[in-house]
Amino acid sequence: MDIVELAASFFRAKEKFDRVSIKILQSHTDNWQDYLAARDEYALAKQKLAIAKVEEYVVNYDLGCIPDTSDSKEVVLQINQTTFLMFKALSPTISPTGSCLELGIAVLNCQGCLITKFGYPSEENLSTHTLFSKGLDECLGVGEVVNSLWKATVMETYGIVKPMGKALANNKFTDYKHFIFVLKDNTFECIAKDLLVRFSQESYLDIITEITNQDILKGI
Repeated sequence: MDIVELAASFFRAKEKFDRVSIKILQSHTDNWQDYLAARDEYALAKQKLAIAKVEEYVVNYDLGCIPDTSDSKEVVLQINQTTFLMFKALSPTISPTGSCLELGIAVLNCQGCLITKFGYPSEENLSTHTLFSKGLDECLGVGEVVNSLWKATVMETYGIVKPMGKALANNKFTDYKHFIFVLKDNTFECIAKDLLVRFSQESYLDIITEITNQDILKGI
């Protein structure tokens, strides 16, 4: 589809979502299936239009889990060049009643991590984030920023790309991605090659001790 067709699809999806949202509010129904379907259709149409226009945009990233934004208890651990993010995780599949399965603590290894941001805004103040109107408002908790301006700036600063965002040899620009996590009290962002996640039922102290000991053993 060209941009004109994508724009038309976007406006149709928006009108449909607005109608369903009003219907839900007026009827006070507990059946959220139509609402969720219309929301996803609208989000996808907005995403496709932004990407076609080569604009910065947050798309949902399938990590196999999402943060429990009601109480994510997020922790960031950085050891030398290795970065870990830990948080209380839920299944990304939402039931018709809006509940999700608890998965324990997600232990995330940001592989090939170049740089991170951790802190403001919290989930309550997410609307102040510069990416909020660019897909972050509909992000399910874990996103990838397509056409990231931050990534382009970092790549240029590190000498991985030439000025104006032109990649150097080996196309290293595409090796890295800008990831973003919506958490309870913080937002976490990183530029890394990949995300590797595992789930643990242990305490944060035990998990951190295990990670630290593994890092010490590597140096022996």
